[in-house]
Amino acid sequence: MADSLSALSPPMPAAPAPWHLKSVALHRTAWTCLSGVLLVGLIGLHITPDGTGIPCPLRTLTHIPCPLCGMTTSLRALSNMQFKAMLLANPFAPVLVGAGVWAIVSTLGFRRTAPFRIALPLLLVLGSASWIFQLFRFHIL
Repeated sequence: MADSLSALSPPMPAAPAPWHLKSVALHRTAWTCLSGVLLVGLIGLHITPDGTGIPCPLRTLTHIPCPLCGMTTSLRALSNMQFKAMLLANPFAPVLVGAGVWAIVSTLGFRRTAPFRIALPLLLVLGSASWIFQLFRFHIL
C-alpha cells in the first residue's frame, strides 16, 4: 500500500541553496550593455569640455559617496596611463575594465556562451570593500 501512495505523490522539491552558495548570472545581453556603457563613458570623458563626467547622485544629495564614486576619475586616469592616480581614485576600476574588455571580446566572438556567474558573497565583499574605501577616501570613516 505504501508503494502505491509514493508512486502517486509528487516528488519533493529540492531545498533552495543557502545564500552563500548562490550566484548572480549576467547574460550576454547584459554584458554587451555594460561594455557599451563603459566605452561610451570613456569616449565621453574625452569629448566633454572639462572631462568631469556625470556627478554621483548619492554624493550630490547626501554627501556620502557610493561604492562607484571615483570611477570617472579612475577611468580618465587609466585612459591617460596614470595607474597610480587610477588606483587612488577607485582601486576597483581595473576589475570593471577587465570585465568590460572580457564582455566585448566574448560578445564579438559570435558564439553562444553560458551566462557569466559570480558568487553572491564575492559580489557583496567587493561592493562593501569599495564602499568602505570610498568612505575612508572622503574622510567619513
